[in-house]
Amino acid sequence: MFRILLSHTWRAMVRSVIWKRSLGASIFWGVIILLMALNMLSFGLFFDALIAELYPDRDPIQLINGVLLYYLAVDLLLRRFLQRTPVLSVKSYLILPIRRSSIIHFIILRSLISLFNILPLLILIPIVLRVLVPAVSPLTAWSWFAAFFLLMLSNSLLHVYLERQSLLHPGRLILIFMLLAAALVADKLDLFSLSGLSAAMFGFLLENPLLLSVPFIVLILIYRLNYLTFRRHMYLDRLAVRPGRSRVSSGGLDFLENLFGETGMFLQLELKLLFRNKRTRASFAVGIVTLIIAPLIYFSLSRELEFYPRPDPVTINRDHSAKTSPADHLVTFRLPNVPLPENAWIYITGDHPNLTKWRPAGIPMQLQQDSSWQRIIAFPDQARIRYIYTLGSWATETAKGDSLKPDTQTLTVIRDTTVTYADPQWKIPRRSVFADVMMIYMGILLTGILLLFYGQFMLAWESGYFEFLITSNIDFKSYLHAKYVLLVVLGILNYLLMLLLIFISPVIVYVNTALTMYNIGVNILILFFLVTFTRKRLDLNASIFGTQGKGAAHYSTIVPVLIVPILIYLPFGLKGFNDTGIMVLAGLGIIGLLVKRPVMTLILNRLQKQKYKMVAGFRQN
Repeated sequence: MFRILLSHTWRAMVRSVIWKRSLGASIFWGVIILLMALNMLSFGLFFDALIAELYPDRDPIQLINGVLLYYLAVDLLLRRFLQRTPVLSVKSYLILPIRRSSIIHFIILRSLISLFNILPLLILIPIVLRVLVPAVSPLTAWSWFAAFFLLMLSNSLLHVYLERQSLLHPGRLILIFMLLAAALVADKLDLFSLSGLSAAMFGFLLENPLLLSVPFIVLILIYRLNYLTFRRHMYLDRLAVRPGRSRVSSGGLDFLENLFGETGMFLQLELKLLFRNKRTRASFAVGIVTLIIAPLIYFSLSRELEFYPRPDPVTINRDHSAKTSPADHLVTFRLPNVPLPENAWIYITGDHPNLTKWRPAGIPMQLQQDSSWQRIIAFPDQARIRYIYTLGSWATETAKGDSLKPDTQTLTVIRDTTVTYADPQWKIPRRSVFADVMMIYMGILLTGILLLFYGQFMLAWESGYFEFLITSNIDFKSYLHAKYVLLVVLGILNYLLMLLLIFISPVIVYVNTALTMYNIGVNILILFFLVTFTRKRLDLNASIFGTQGKGAAHYSTIVPVLIVPILIYLPFGLKGFNDTGIMVLAGLGIIGLLVKRPVMTLILNRLQKQKYKMVAGFRQN
């Protein structure tokens, strides 16, 4: 029976009309997968050389073990959005005299045939051959490989189980991914070490090959859990309806119509459309998951926003006064009590190796009891050195008077001496243009991801019954206003969720506040204008990652929504007026709110002219 089901699956795949309709796209994705496979194979083959170059002091085996839990977590997240369980493809077999257990086993085993389980082997096998086998015995190395491969398969089956649970209990799935994201954030904040736990687990597995049975038992248990879940729900009438729920529900949204009249009625229908259809729910879920992992994205910018790094106690107490020869001299660098920005620390650096060769956060000065700063450093006799003081970066080095020229000092060491530097003038730091551009790009996307995901299809969501809408006696002004209110609410909800980023940097919240105003005041109006060009019918049950229902009007939103704010900011940022550029974006948002009524009237008039062309496009697609 398995052979028959597998042959049917193969025939269905090779005979699919997709190959005929999208031959160019199929070739394109085939080339992409081939390039990805070659890159992964190259990475595996040169992994040992790469690690020796980047981390010469790290044990490559410990480094590998330390990232495996991260890999499994990211792998599970990617599977959730990119890998689908072939459940509906076996629907026709349920009416045939075939044992349900055979169908269930086929579904579960077929889900293991995935690029997520094949492509990583191109990295793992070369690593085992080039790194593990020379370091440990071949039996131990391949036992480690088998254990991790079993955990990958367990991840695949766990994805199948979670996808089924997302239909039955979506709240549980969101909770699981929130806990996963919280663990990654806690690791980033050094609350606990996920990499340390991963290194300990897989290191112990490497030392005890007999523990291979543990991943095997985990795989069997998850397989059994999937089997029991499918066994309970392998009926067509239970695939789409959650247990204990009726097929028709008012959703508890009747109060909207009572409060806002006809606008409230349309708002009620918009919310029902959002929560009752697969594609809208998936879009909303992707937006929520993106917001959950947003802190991980912003951590990459934290260094760009940290102008005053603090040294660790070990670096502060490190002795730099040890002489390498009797001819060496001790130089005491001293700054009297000087006013500093909050949390700032003074460093010294210079062109001599003993001054770290111009590293801005080179050697931290030591704070004395009288609030002065001091550091004793040994130099060879007749050493000619150039040095400068910083607050941890070149943006905060000492300057000559009110100019931006660095106040570099020169000294020839001929005896033990003390050099005092009084009344330093520190450069006032400003954010780099790169940091601001990245914050604008991510801020526009993340503070508006819910309204962008939903707003770019705001008319296409109703393409299946758009003819009914334009032939009904409805007020299109209220119809559009309801969509506007929903997008504003989604934007505000986005912003409130992103307020948690204040724990990374208050600058991020300040920028996101301005960008939220821009999103609500400008980008919403841009979306309303662009959707009047919509001509493609949207299938509410299709995957959000496919190309169904997407066209030029959809992809053209990228430029005005994401790129234009950056272009508006750049003239100010490149001239050094970073905050002015951010405030201009906020000001444009306020102007957009003020002119919202006449602009929406123009958009309504355009919709009235374009609605018949839209209906024709929806009908053809």
